Amino acid sequence: MRLLRIVNAFYAALFLVMALVAITFLAGGLNDPVRSVAQVWVPAGWALLFLLYAVLAFLNMRRAAAEGPTGRLLALNVAAAVPMAAGLLAGEAAGRLLCGVAMLPFALSAAMLLIRRRGNPA
Repeated sequence: MRLLRIVNAFYAALFLVMALVAITFLAGGLNDPVRSVAQVWVPAGWALLFLLYAVLAFLNMRRAAAEGPTGRLLALNVAAAVPMAAGLLAGEAAGRLLCGVAMLPFALSAAMLLIRRRGNPA
């Protein structure tokens, strides 16, 4: 479980850096005179998505998450891993690599929560 906390800490930091990169692209595109609405909302959406993933990785790191509402945390981890698993099948080579790597902490956390839940029938 300790290794899983380290993996989640690494990915939380990685997702925060990715959100900052998306915000940088957003800020760089604001001064473009020929920008469209989609050019503004795409980096904003990516930044929001990466922030949500970082928050989920932080939630996975908490010790209280193991004793707390594991059903919700399990559902959130599965909900985060499923689109990335779909990206493994549908994306190009770079997209498959990124989706596969980004799916790791959520798939591991979901598996550990399922194992812990089955070990404690109460």
